[in-house]
Amino acid sequence: MPFRVLLFTVVLTSVARLSAGVVDITLTNDAPFFGSSEDTWLFCYYTGTINVNQQNGFDFGMEIDTGSGTTQFTPQRSSGPTAGGRFVKILAAAGDFRVGAFSCEVTEGTQTEKTITFKMKTGADVWPAAFTVTANTGEEVTLQMEQKTGRTGTLEWRKDGSVVSGQTGLSLTIASVQSSDEGIYEGYYQGAYTEGKQGIMRLIVRDCAADKWGPPSCTGDCPVCYNGGVCDDNTGECVCPPGFNGTNCENGE
Repeated sequence: MPFRVLLFTVVLTSVARLSAGVVDITLTNDAPFFGSSEDTWLFCYYTGTINVNQQNGFDFGMEIDTGSGTTQFTPQRSSGPTAGGRFVKILAAAGDFRVGAFSCEVTEGTQTEKTITFKMKTGADVWPAAFTVTANTGEEVTLQMEQKTGRTGTLEWRKDGSVVSGQTGLSLTIASVQSSDEGIYEGYYQGAYTEGKQGIMRLIVRDCAADKWGPPSCTGDCPVCYNGGVCDDNTGECVCPPGFNGTNCENGE
């Protein structure tokens, strides 16, 4: 079964939409940064069927353990149907379980899509300079965190929950990025990981060089994708950001 992970995670909305209209999924995040006493929401709008079996039996998944000790979705929540999809309200009582990389995965026919978005504390020690960085294989890429508090000490990075050795600054540079570098990155101060004050971001690595698609040979020429669209390296189609559609993402919604 073909499986792809969304190319966009932005402030309010993540969206995966094939130009042929096979799969349509949008994950809306009401607050990427939340206050200590605030409830926070996620909305997943989709065609097809949510893969609850891939998400610990719930409509929404947690991609990694961000210091809470589990990838199970917090029971401190309320959820249900909404027009065209599902919602979850994560209650303030959930505390640090509101911090994380959250996802929604759906299947329609033979196509499976997953969208990912992040939630962090407004009082986090560092924030990501960008929620998602997309790079082509072989490019140099820099992941950047921004200092938000007066905390001092040694910064530490994690990739998909595991410590990245030798990285102690606000930026992490990879000279020649490869598909193995793709993942969810966190920056936080050493010894404070379980406080939930990290910044979270995602690195996506296309399997081909710039403007090419069709691994492993990557001989296909990508179309021009407008308005921030990205050429999917497996299909050669433009994957459009929120608010745009069309073969080349040329149409505003």
